[in-house]
Amino acid sequence: MRKSVRFISALLTVLMVVTSVSIGSVFTASAATQAYDYLTTGMTSQQAKLETMTLMKSQYGYNLYCDAYTGEVAIEKIATGQILFSNPYDASSSEMAYADSTRQKLLSQIFIEYEDSDGTTKTMYSYEEASERDQIIVKNIKNGIRIEYTMGRQEARRLVPRMIQKERLETQILDKIDSEYEHNRLYNFYVLMDPNDETKSERAIAEMQAKYPITTKMAVYVYDSNATDVELDWCEKVIQTYCPDYTYESLDEDHALTGYEGTDTSPPLFRLALEYTLDEDGLSVRLPANGIRYDDTTYTLLSVTVLPYMGAISSLNDGYTFMPDGSGTLFTASELDGVTWNRTGQMYGPDYAYQEITGEHQETLTVPVWGAVQTLNYTKTLTTETVLEEAYTTVDEETGETIEVPAVIETTTEKIDVTENKGYVAIITEGDSLATIKYENGGTLHKYAAIYASFCPRPSDEYNLSEAISAASNTTWRVESSRKYVDSYRIKYIMLDDADMAADAGLETYYPTSYFG
Repeated sequence: MRKSVRFISALLTVLMVVTSVSIGSVFTASAATQAYDYLTTGMTSQQAKLETMTLMKSQYGYNLYCDAYTGEVAIEKIATGQILFSNPYDASSSEMAYADSTRQKLLSQIFIEYEDSDGTTKTMYSYEEASERDQIIVKNIKNGIRIEYTMGRQEARRLVPRMIQKERLETQILDKIDSEYEHNRLYNFYVLMDPNDETKSERAIAEMQAKYPITTKMAVYVYDSNATDVELDWCEKVIQTYCPDYTYESLDEDHALTGYEGTDTSPPLFRLALEYTLDEDGLSVRLPANGIRYDDTTYTLLSVTVLPYMGAISSLNDGYTFMPDGSGTLFTASELDGVTWNRTGQMYGPDYAYQEITGEHQETLTVPVWGAVQTLNYTKTLTTETVLEEAYTTVDEETGETIEVPAVIETTTEKIDVTENKGYVAIITEGDSLATIKYENGGTLHKYAAIYASFCPRPSDEYNLSEAISAASNTTWRVESSRKYVDSYRIKYIMLDDADMAADAGLETYYPTSYFG
């Protein structure tokens, strides 16, 4: 009997664990609707931004918010009301004339730096490559949330016919484009191959038919083979905008009709996730390295940058950023206002196994920490309710019915000026040996100063072959580590507290908003 009880107890325990795991991994949001135009609408206050986000978790004295469309997160300390945003809440303010590309960068939580098959280094930003493509999924996990990103084109092909029958291009695409500029520009990417063109000589027509045998049967338009990827993307966007009925099935039909066989290479596509969890200290962010997926036969992943603008400070406010080189360096944001300037340091100094050493004259970054503090001055609206008459219950003398008379309340609002000191400290708790800490001062591009970590999943080095063999040019050979880092990159964010707010909240122990904090 005792064995049966133990068995049943164990079974119930397993069922409870499985149930809790299932509930913890419930799907929360996918292809979230765009709440507003993020590139043109900047929030005027921290609270206004918070109101556009969804409260996902509330525990350990913190609230965790998320915007399922952009992937933005915010952590609020309940006791003091102080908020730490993953991205500047006013990045798209109309007062700031930033380029769209700058706003897209400021609204990103992940940067991907990679090298394509041609050896060209390129960078992806999560807002442009995941948010705007509706390729972000938010899920609940234990003590937090998991945000999954698919960065890049999932469809290998572009919706641009490379060879199409003359009448089909004109009726199905060109005639539907209302904009004269976009109509003419798209048309200029195509060359008409018409066997009935009276302006062509017999020899020219014979050469055309030898190169494009389909022209013995019909006239076709051929897309410019020298068009760049950017131009292809532009053409696709125009076709998708003006020709919603032109689908990939239509594209297949046109290519089948003209006998065109595609040669498109697989576009860069990266899948990865950030896991945000709450604990007694604040927020921990984890990027599982073994969860990064991409075509490593075509592309080389050089680095992944995590939360580049978490807690970014404004050069319009008093404040500074801390970088751990040597005994520590403070960058005062206001003193660098208008100056575009960057500083990079490899954790624990240069690796002397590399062919070329960079940063050898810099101070060594000895501890994997950084932080920032700033002073905010803003106006806050306080709402006060005064009860003029208490609620009471009475009886109607004619009907005998009980009547509830509500209280008479007077509501008044008052605007007060607030000075708030806020800040944070970040600590790399996993993957620090593969980290590079970067300081970025926006200068002429934007008003923010930010400090963050980039991680190199698989270290690589380049060697100039002309130094070892007789080579006609400076050809380089890239050597990549055969071992891939498969653990996690993890950063802990701890909020620094305003002294007055901490006192009002009755906090006896806290980290002050200063270098010492």
